[in-house]
Amino acid sequence: MAFLLPVASLLVCVNKESDYLEASEANLRVILAFQIKDEMCQETRHQVKQFVFAPTREKNVNACVLAVLDTACSAWIKEDPTPLACQGLVFDTTI
Repeated sequence: MAFLLPVASLLVCVNKESDYLEASEANLRVILAFQIKDEMCQETRHQVKQFVFAPTREKNVNACVLAVLDTACSAWIKEDPTPLACQGLVFDTTI
């Protein structure tokens, strides 16, 4: 029993590198989402103010991109319309 516990904990804590994107790819996807949304809403030009500096989970980058694209234009005209799904990306960098 004492042997099984450490082995089981190793299986639970494994982070696959394939689940992560390099910082440059993550930033590119978010920047493109901002540009697409700006084009969709036509009146706005926003800059990404938070950048990822280390590998981050792809599923969280995808959630950010979808949140940006799903934001209504009436909400997008704010000075900083960054969705909550995007604000946490800079902290999601552990492999």
